[in-house]
Amino acid sequence: MKIEQLNKVSLSYDATSKIRTLKMRTGLTPNILCRFGIMLSLNEDGAPIVDEYDNDGMEFNRYTLFGGYEAMIIALIRERCNSDGLDVEEELAEQLRGHMNRGTALLYMRVRNILDLGNLVASSQ
Repeated sequence: MKIEQLNKVSLSYDATSKIRTLKMRTGLTPNILCRFGIMLSLNEDGAPIVDEYDNDGMEFNRYTLFGGYEAMIIALIRERCNSDGLDVEEELAEQLRGHMNRGTALLYMRVRNILDLGNLVASSQ
């Protein structure tokens, strides 16, 4: 699916469960947690394997997910697709979904409270 056709993005059932727990741990909304997760995933080696993730979880519309950061996030995923040797136009939407799901798992492992999230941000600078 091409990014222009993407109106909604779904997390997997497992990632949705992790997002709910992270929301309780941090008080942050799921869309903001997903943005953090995407950034964590983009920092990992290799492209996420999108077939590992179902579409049975929480669903976001584009504006809610990205807010005012859509152009930046899409540009970062586009660049990552290029780096991973993927067809940007054909793979971008699926890679977005993959990075959301993989990033949620990474965030879940690293964040127990809002202070952990602050330390994670500070360590990435």
